[in-house]
Amino acid sequence: MCRDDAGRLEQESALADLAGVLFADQVKQSSDDTRVSSDAVARARSYIDAHFADDFGLGTLSTVSGISVFHLARSFRKAVGITPLAYRNQCRIVAARRLLLAGQPIAEVALDVGYADQSHLTRQFQRIVGVSPARYANR
Repeated sequence: MCRDDAGRLEQESALADLAGVLFADQVKQSSDDTRVSSDAVARARSYIDAHFADDFGLGTLSTVSGISVFHLARSFRKAVGITPLAYRNQCRIVAARRLLLAGQPIAEVALDVGYADQSHLTRQFQRIVGVSPARYANR
């Protein structure tokens, strides 16, 4: 009986050791994944900051960041609080505000910041800023 208990105790101890090793490996892997995601989000964000006026999608950002579209979208939103394309729209609106205050015509601003036309800029500007580009420019 004691021998069986000792054998069982030895097995349970070995299983506990294995579980500890597996848990430690999982924690390390999770830490590595977080670092990779953080680096990928930083690369995507830098790309958006430099190319916000260009026409690109999540596929391009996935290539730039080195992770899948799904992983990028999830990681970006978790880190930044909004989707990559919403972030691009915010970058466009920040640039549009600056150009409008400098007196540039709305139609030119729209094209310069990456919108297809003045109407598209107006819709996005109104949604994000709360006033139309014309009203904003006439402040």
